[in-house]
Amino acid sequence: MILRKLLWGLTLLALLAGCGPTSTPRAPTLTPSPRVTPGPTTPPPPATTSATPTTAPSATAAAPAVGYAAGGAGTAGVRAALEAAAQAHGWQVQAGADPGAPAQAGAVLVVADGAELEAATRAAAANNAGVYFIGLNQAGPDTPLPNLLTLGGPNPREDQAGFAAGLIAGYVTEVQAVTAIANTATATGRKYRNGFLHGVRYSCPRCQVFFIDLTDESATQYAADQARFAAINTSDVVFAAAGAAGWAGLRAAAEAGVWVIGGGGDAYAEAFDNGGAAGAERLVTSVYLDPAAAALTGLNAALEAYAAGAPLTGAQPYAAANGAVKVLPPRVGPEVLSDLDQQDVQQALARLADGSLETGVDPLTGDER
Repeated sequence: MILRKLLWGLTLLALLAGCGPTSTPRAPTLTPSPRVTPGPTTPPPPATTSATPTTAPSATAAAPAVGYAAGGAGTAGVRAALEAAAQAHGWQVQAGADPGAPAQAGAVLVVADGAELEAATRAAAANNAGVYFIGLNQAGPDTPLPNLLTLGGPNPREDQAGFAAGLIAGYVTEVQAVTAIANTATATGRKYRNGFLHGVRYSCPRCQVFFIDLTDESATQYAADQARFAAINTSDVVFAAAGAAGWAGLRAAAEAGVWVIGGGGDAYAEAFDNGGAAGAERLVTSVYLDPAAAALTGLNAALEAYAAGAPLTGAQPYAAANGAVKVLPPRVGPEVLSDLDQQDVQQALARLADGSLETGVDPLTGDER
């Protein structure tokens, strides 16, 4: 009985609960749907930009200016060499007559071409310490300036030119005896003379070397007589570097039938009237210092050094190092001066240029060392 009452009570409670107020159902938990990779689509066109950016500078920076000042017509080829270097390095050439004007106008480098501009170049370099100056065919100041290079400085190396002539004479001679005509009263004459002597010793150690020493370059008759005597009695090669007297000696020796070598200038043009004088066919070659060649070689080297950030300064004399020693192409065949001999001469010049070979002559006095 008690159990039945308990069952009826539980049933009544269940019925009463079903008849109560309806509760708000709880929202179901949402599970994220898997990501879907979109298929290929046509990309949108690129954004269009203005042809002129708003941030562009209003003007392009000007190229560095380099100046060129020439005394008279200037040295042949120098202006063209400067223009070529300017094109290679992005410079702009400004020309004028005064080396100081380009510096005042903002040039970073100035080339002054000509001995007559030497004083003006020196003054401009002193007054414009931030500008680099190159003076061509100029001896340079007594006190070097840190922003100035001069080509054509004191004590030109005529001894190197004489040395090259001596080398050639030593290769040409067959009797192993040669003669040199020189003015011993000047340093230039002594440098040619003693340079020739040492050049012969280098190429022909057993050769005898005779001299016709002059103290007056106008002594043409004496030089001619002595050279003719040497050609007949002692030597089969005669070298001369003594102005008018030297040219007279060369002509006399050539007429006597020996080989001759000119020094101090182009003997074919000056001594033999461009082939019009007797004996021109006996001229082997001429050896001398060429300022124009030195200007071009030295200028190109200086411009490249400046562009590399290591500008050259000081005074460079005419020398093998800057291409000043000029050996003209031989006017004779290889039976007189062979190709191998010519190569030896060029190799010796290269060694003189880099300092691995010395002439044995004092470049200041011309005396033997």
